[in-house]
Amino acid sequence: MTAPSYKHRTVRLSALLASCAVLAATTSCSSQGRDYTIPKKFCHITMNPDVMAPTLPDGKSIEQKFRGTDLTSTSMPAICDLRVDKKDTIYANVSRSEKFLDPRDPIESYKFKNLEVVKGLPFDMTVLGDRSIVIDTKCNGPKTPRVRPYLAFYSGSEDTAQRRKDILAFGKAYTLALKKELGCTV
Repeated sequence: MTAPSYKHRTVRLSALLASCAVLAATTSCSSQGRDYTIPKKFCHITMNPDVMAPTLPDGKSIEQKFRGTDLTSTSMPAICDLRVDKKDTIYANVSRSEKFLDPRDPIESYKFKNLEVVKGLPFDMTVLGDRSIVIDTKCNGPKTPRVRPYLAFYSGSEDTAQRRKDILAFGKAYTLALKKELGCTV
């Protein structure tokens, strides 16, 4: 067997260098990072940016769009979309009610994939899915006896178990802050 010629070694080295350049370019493009500042409020409610961060994708810009009423009015629902680079990222629909509405009701089932009732939280009912959460809780505040946020997430960890943990942390923090903002007494 003869040793490869100089010409063959040059071709192999060129191919190797070209492959490395493509790999480096692909890697640097896929980890663009966040060029925006995580907002201190989500749908008029003060949130800890550390709780919001795991649910937000990389991107250049972030915006919130409000539909319906704001949370401080007596009419409901309040609807809010958070978008990163003009793509839906988090959707919130906050409603008030006079009575408990079970999020497991068949009419609500479209909101969940792999529905799980979460116990041990300071709410009457928390239902978690792979990309959504509904919490029904007493308020007894000046504007409503009950409050019920529904949150849907269109980004987050690719690991479903981790994404569910992030959604649960966000939902709990958001609902507690929402109750405080609404003047809930329970």
